[in-house]
Amino acid sequence: MIFIKGWPKFQHFKDRNPIWIKLYRNLLDDINWHELDAESAKTLISLWLLASEDKNNKGGLPSIKEIAFRLRVTEKSLKSSISKLSNWLLQDDINPISDIKTILPRYQHDALEKERETEREKEIEKEIEREKEIEDAPRSTRFTDESLSKEWEEFCVEERPELNPQKTFEKFKDYWIALPGQKGSKLNWTATWRNWVRNQNEGGQTKGNSLAERNQAVAALWLAEQDAKDKGVEHEIN
Repeated sequence: MIFIKGWPKFQHFKDRNPIWIKLYRNLLDDINWHELDAESAKTLISLWLLASEDKNNKGGLPSIKEIAFRLRVTEKSLKSSISKLSNWLLQDDINPISDIKTILPRYQHDALEKERETEREKEIEKEIEREKEIEDAPRSTRFTDESLSKEWEEFCVEERPELNPQKTFEKFKDYWIALPGQKGSKLNWTATWRNWVRNQNEGGQTKGNSLAERNQAVAALWLAEQDAKDKGVEHEIN
């Protein structure tokens, strides 16, 4: 039986068979790939797709006859293409298949080769896990809430009963919306709100802020007020 080399790199799921495979862009730097003729390169892509149907998830391929039928090519043409794909294919049979024994080099089951293949597969799995961790990692966002939620209001009343929750929220919203760039992005806005409430003086100023932060807060409030005035003027004109 013929197998795809390093199959976990293309399809690493063990409990399902998605309708897609992974194709890594390092193929662009593979000299063996660029030396293939167009028909052989097309055949290789097709073989990768056929391998995704292997129920054992090992990248196994069907017989030459079935492959030729699935790809709508002659067996002679298929054998010619396969003869150029030894860098990507493995033959796992103890006795080479009679009709392709002169095409594919026999895969040697020596311990060293197995060990190297296992190491490569482990590296690929680690790379896949790293990619998944990056994809799943939480990302900071800008503040977009327009109204004070009940949860936030209750926290403000319980933590700082002397504050006006709505006014505190309005200042919070104006400050963070006006703050430019990455400084205005947070991973957890609920935690940011709680810290904001805890640090508020009765007069509305934030306790313990640096001079730069206080200046930013003042600038943010001024911009918000100007924006409100501009909208009011525009409304009167209309």
